[in-house]
Amino acid sequence: MELFTKWVLVLAILISVEASFVMSRVSRDYLQAPFPAPEAAPAPHDGEGYSSSSSSSSSSSSSSSSLSFNVLAYGAVGDGIADDTSAFKMAWDDACRSNLSSPVVLAPVDLLFLIQPTIFSGPCKNPLTLQIEGTIMAPDGPDSWPKNVTKKQWLVFYRVNGMSMRGGGVVDGRGEKWWNLPCKPHKGVDGTTPPGPCDSPVRAGFKVLHKLKIEGGGAYDKEQPNVPFPV
Repeated sequence: MELFTKWVLVLAILISVEASFVMSRVSRDYLQAPFPAPEAAPAPHDGEGYSSSSSSSSSSSSSSSSLSFNVLAYGAVGDGIADDTSAFKMAWDDACRSNLSSPVVLAPVDLLFLIQPTIFSGPCKNPLTLQIEGTIMAPDGPDSWPKNVTKKQWLVFYRVNGMSMRGGGVVDGRGEKWWNLPCKPHKGVDGTTPPGPCDSPVRAGFKVLHKLKIEGGGAYDKEQPNVPFPV
């Protein structure tokens, strides 16, 4: 009887130890994550997710985006048909009022911008650059010219201090339809020289107060009544 009691006690101890081992293993399996825990996300950089005026880019146009007033951002289309005058005016006005030290009005490459006769006025807060990478076009001949607007001037830059022009683009006055017009005054039989029957062909002109610089050309330090630009 005493031997039987000892065997029962030993068996109970073994069962208790096995149960403890099983419960310990089950508890560990439930507490342990079935997959490796994800790595903590890196702390965001200052301003991450927001456009920054000082951000850099690989493209030549975007590299100066912090200083550029791109006419496309003001609604310009650049298809050579839509009137982009308002977009250029708004971009110019914002650049002219800007506190940036070197504001740039940008007409991007590979686009055609139709511009009506316009005066771009100053003075501006800081020297401004007109960067023409695409093509700026005048209305297509006298029949397309706005009524009640002189045909003697197309683009006029008035009272602008320290303006520069650059970009390698084209300023196209579309002069073909003007060339055959009898606009030039001719001396009459009575010795007088009456004005021609139409306005002279269009041109772009500048009336600046100080330092107009055309890249590849000269710098004009004094006020110029008109500096013709090839069209």
